[in-house]
Amino acid sequence: EFDLYGRTAFFLGTALLLVVFVLLKLLVRSPFGMLCRAIKQDPLRIRAMGGSPKGALIRMYTISGAVAGVGGALNAISTQVVGLDSLSFT
Repeated sequence: EFDLYGRTAFFLGTALLLVVFVLLKLLVRSPFGMLCRAIKQDPLRIRAMGGSPKGALIRMYTISGAVAGVGGALNAISTQVVGLDSLSFT
């Protein structure tokens, strides 16, 4: 039985957490992840080496928005309500 208030929601949340964790770990260890770390250290050096910090930043923000969206969707599914306080920036 699929009930969101019992064990099923726990297993669904845990499975999504593990999948997202593994995907992000692979992303951090990829060349893109190394570029992100280099941009954090010195974006001017990356620009001097011919990289594009702006494009990488847009991809980083897109990925972080997708992860936050997965978390928000899981929250909405498990509680079956989306309060106005969850739509604020704080």
